[in-house]
Amino acid sequence: AYNIMAPLGAILMIQKLGWSEEFYSQLATVGSVFAMAGSMGGGFLADRLGHRRSVILAMTGLSVLWIVAALNIPWWHSAAYHMIAACFGGLFMGFMASSYFSLAMDVSWKKVGGSQFSTYMALLNLSMVIAFKVAAPLESAATKLVASGLGEAVAGMARFAETELLPYALIYIAMALFHLVVMIPLTFIDPEQTARTLETEGEHDRGSSGE
Repeated sequence: AYNIMAPLGAILMIQKLGWSEEFYSQLATVGSVFAMAGSMGGGFLADRLGHRRSVILAMTGLSVLWIVAALNIPWWHSAAYHMIAACFGGLFMGFMASSYFSLAMDVSWKKVGGSQFSTYMALLNLSMVIAFKVAAPLESAATKLVASGLGEAVAGMARFAETELLPYALIYIAMALFHLVVMIPLTFIDPEQTARTLETEGEHDRGSSGE
């Protein structure tokens, strides 16, 4: 979801809202700095709250940020708003990344941990490729939805939003809802199950061999 918003965000900021490429570059730099801070601070916080819970918390933060953005389209013309959004977006993304990596390590089995963790990272990269592939079709679908009139009713924002911006508001909402869907299987993950089950079985096998 975050990687879908990246290319669409550039189109929205520069082509639709008329912000300069220099300002967009500044936002990207600020977001990267706060993402680094969120990643470092998020690692410590994740160890205290639990890695699975931290992933869900970070995803919830991003979802709330996107929904707030979708419901306040007039703010999109404010430089201060974009700077604040870049700060919070970077923090939540960094927090989510560090929590995700920690959770991936939790569910990796030591015997095949290198291959297993590498697979998780490969899937993460694959998700980025998929995101960039579906970004344009998603924008097109949202534009058609708004053109049909249904988008305005769904968003409930027609009274104060420019029509050409509504597709992006709908995408914000769709990505927030997507996060909520992803959280469902996350709640069933037991971060300690691998260590508790597989490592215990391994110790039992070694004990039996010793006997």
